[in-house]
Amino acid sequence: MTVQTSARSSSMNEHERGVVLVLLATLAWSASGIYARLLTTDLWTAIAWRSLFGGLFLLIPSFFLEGGFSWRQWRTVLRPSGLVMTACQTFCQACFLGALYTTTVANVAIIYATAPFIAALFGWILLKERVQPRCLRAAPVSSAW
Repeated sequence: MTVQTSARSSSMNEHERGVVLVLLATLAWSASGIYARLLTTDLWTAIAWRSLFGGLFLLIPSFFLEGGFSWRQWRTVLRPSGLVMTACQTFCQACFLGALYTTTVANVAIIYATAPFIAALFGWILLKERVQPRCLRAAPVSSAW
């Protein structure tokens, strides 16, 4: 006797999991202004602790997702392009936290909300990628908020 299983199992598929993860990331990022305002340390101490915990929270899942410690995994990070990307990410995170310390959370959120559209513009200019019409429609709507 053969048991037929449906193509759709009771667990989430990849698309649904991606939607949930994006929603959780949105909640986490939207609360970062509140967390920054609650800190009682100076800016550089906050950057150091945020970097430490950010690194740990990226390192720990890599052990589980990649099947343990892998030199192949680290070789990609230690290439010049990986080091440049790490330096850019570090600089951006320090600027983001510095902005939260020096201006209102609303100003930072409005400027940060333009990031996807700036990325679309750079993709169009540098990579010759076609900008989706929905992105062009969303840009003026999101900047109006």
